Amino acid sequence: NIPYTVSCILGGVCPLLVWLLPVGAFTYIFAFLAGFGFAGAVAINMGRVPLLPLTKEISMEEIGTANGICNVGISLGGFLMPIIVAAIAEAISKTDGISFNAVFIICCVVFIATMLLAFMIPELGENGKLAKAARK
Repeated sequence: NIPYTVSCILGGVCPLLVWLLPVGAFTYIFAFLAGFGFAGAVAINMGRVPLLPLTKEISMEEIGTANGICNVGISLGGFLMPIIVAAIAEAISKTDGISFNAVFIICCVVFIATMLLAFMIPELGENGKLAKAARK
């Protein structure tokens, strides 16, 4: 879960820093790191699906369904999340329109909350507890 933690922190904090800091060299550095954070989080989530049989709760035959569910979640999140965040940001804005500071803060909080939820998922990598138990 350490690579996932790093990815979520980069994907949550770096876009917020890009928005809040004045335009300069750090803007591009944090934007670059944010891209790695987003891509890493999605890749790690997708890479966990084939390892789910290690949990003994899903069989090898159900991996396709699990991957489909993961893709639906990513698609719904990618479509609904901006709508929900924009509505919340507009509701808490003291001016007419959307507070973009609130948008980026909410997105950062959601990414960090996702990271914290991932700690409830057992480590599924080859060095994880479940993989070591399966080898024994």
